[in-house]
Amino acid sequence: MKLFDRWSFIHIASGIFMGAGFFALVQWYAVLLTFGLASIWEVFENTRCGMKMMNDLGDTEFKGDTKMHSVADIFVTTLGGVIACSVASSLDTPEEKYGTTGALIVLLFLLYFILLQRKQCTPDPLKENLI
Repeated sequence: MKLFDRWSFIHIASGIFMGAGFFALVQWYAVLLTFGLASIWEVFENTRCGMKMMNDLGDTEFKGDTKMHSVADIFVTTLGGVIACSVASSLDTPEEKYGTTGALIVLLFLLYFILLQRKQCTPDPLKENLI
């Protein structure tokens, strides 16, 4: 299993979302909360219940993550929280903080869906008998 996968972008985006939301409440402690929630998620995701949930949600090939992959997921999610807190702390007014962070979140999700759509539209040479 690779260290980073198609879900890495979702992890960083969720870290940005959590970091931005928690920053409004607890300032830089938002990074610790993001780290804690990401850690709890990774533990849950690798339990029998978590793997069943992932399979039920459509990821039928998911059989759990390696320890290194889980660490990478936690790192990327926490990095997203650091990015959001850095952006939010550099702004002056609450309107700037929430507006800029919200726009960043929307742009990240748009980029993800563009990349996802591009991947789905790319023909598989073996399946399409192009080779």
